Amino acid sequence: MISSTGWSQWSTNTAVNTAICSTDPQAARTQIRTASDGANGMFICWIDGRNASGGSIYVQRVSNTSSQIFTKDGILVSGTTVQKGNLAMIADGSGGVIISWTENNDIYGRRIDANGNFVWSGDKLLSVTTAGNQSGTVMAVVNSTHAIAAFVDGRNNITGGTGNDIYLQKIDLATGDRLLTIDTPACRAAGNQTAIQIVPDGAGGAFVSWQDPRAASTDINIYMTRVNNDCLPSSGWATDGIPVCVATGNQTGLVMISDKNNGVYLTWQDFRAGSTNGDIYAQRVAADGNVLWTANGVPVSINFGSQTLPQILAVSDGAVLTWTDPRLGTSNRDIYAQKIARSNGDTLWAPTGGGVKICDAPGNQPSNTSDGLQLVTDGGDGAFIVWVDTRNSTTSGNDIYAQKISSAGAVQWADNGVVVTNATANQGNIIGAEYIPASGGPLVCWQDARSGTANGEIYGALLSADGNLTSNLRNIPRLEGTIRAYPIPAQHQITLSLTGVKPGSYLLQITDISGRMLLHQKTTLNSGNGLIQTNVHHLQNGMYFIRLQHEDSKASSVYTFIKQ
Repeated sequence: MISSTGWSQWSTNTAVNTAICSTDPQAARTQIRTASDGANGMFICWIDGRNASGGSIYVQRVSNTSSQIFTKDGILVSGTTVQKGNLAMIADGSGGVIISWTENNDIYGRRIDANGNFVWSGDKLLSVTTAGNQSGTVMAVVNSTHAIAAFVDGRNNITGGTGNDIYLQKIDLATGDRLLTIDTPACRAAGNQTAIQIVPDGAGGAFVSWQDPRAASTDINIYMTRVNNDCLPSSGWATDGIPVCVATGNQTGLVMISDKNNGVYLTWQDFRAGSTNGDIYAQRVAADGNVLWTANGVPVSINFGSQTLPQILAVSDGAVLTWTDPRLGTSNRDIYAQKIARSNGDTLWAPTGGGVKICDAPGNQPSNTSDGLQLVTDGGDGAFIVWVDTRNSTTSGNDIYAQKISSAGAVQWADNGVVVTNATANQGNIIGAEYIPASGGPLVCWQDARSGTANGEIYGALLSADGNLTSNLRNIPRLEGTIRAYPIPAQHQITLSLTGVKPGSYLLQITDISGRMLLHQKTTLNSGNGLIQTNVHHLQNGMYFIRLQHEDSKASSVYTFIKQ
């Protein structure tokens, strides 16, 4: 529930920061996960050792003005003594979140609303079958009433199967109940399928991808499928999925996101050049299963050593990627970034140099964990990159740094990044970050050992658009003139009627209630009056936000509309 006590705003001192969870005595906080609340804040959940040997799950909500909206140090989500793992969290499309986890080789979930109330009664078992091991759950809210859960499942190993498979279940958003009488297989090919990714398809179903060793245990490839609202393969999609990459060697570190055009982008670490020479590759797949770029993926970075931990963010003209990179030496991992074109996957930033340098400070950036590197939208076509940094590890411990990169690939802040925290002891290795429009920058949280206990606390900081820590809102001017949105509800098209506004170039964005950007386009008004019409027929039914910003003055206004 929401706390009646006002907790502190964000500290602007990089050596102090702001505590999000600091119970006494401190206990390990692990597997930190974040999700946008769609309202200038985010949810943070974690596994917490304060109550039980197996670890309990807690959740907190923070915003640009408060470091603890819920009860101090978080709300207990699940507190049995059974060991928990595989923690995950997604926005529920209504201002709350769904948290899922593994417990005693089974998978569970709970839904929490924006006020900290439990929407589902008790921990909900997400699979029908509990035989074998179920783990690695990922979920997607696919419309206003349903979610789809995908998980790794070992039930067939009990009867002589050939490895773990991928199964699906349809979940009632209102109750958390399972809506299918049996779990539905997405893939039962030979070998252990792992590292599931899931993305809503915009039509009530979902794209599901995974790492797949069906060819050989030493040849892990990438496969995917698309399923409808009942978790069955969509028309034209093959049983057990279609190949995304079947190049020689292993393909690992899979990440998949929406391409904002009814398909998906995928990126991964690729060892086709040798077992000690991992590169970064990417692919785009359309809604009908057509692989749009070069077969087996396009190279994003093929420099010396193994590039690892790829992250990807969709923008209006393609995708921005970042990764860790040892091109200057294996004991000095750095961070680079690249943009690839939507049409063909060509590299757009420093194409002959292997990307734009984000940080090449001494030491490793980040420490060797995928949770120590985060790529976050800047609300436009650029990005924020946040990481755990070891440049000062021998003197003051690991720190957190951040950088902003423009849509043209120009680094915006100080060389090698700005300090988010340089408090004593280690910060990280797990961090989370979400974009906060009101501050113009990311809200960052991390594990913190300043109390003397490794990972004993969770701290956070809010950054402004210029890279400084901030505790206050930006003064964002509203658009002048009169603006009216119609029709509401909208079915096929939403129109903005503008009267007496400032001429010039405008940026229009549509986001869902979770903060996920679904449309990003530019338009020009040559006079102070006009109409801006945008197609919304592809959106699922529900509530959306449409933001219009004048590019020169940065004045903006946000409007709410319903899609039916």
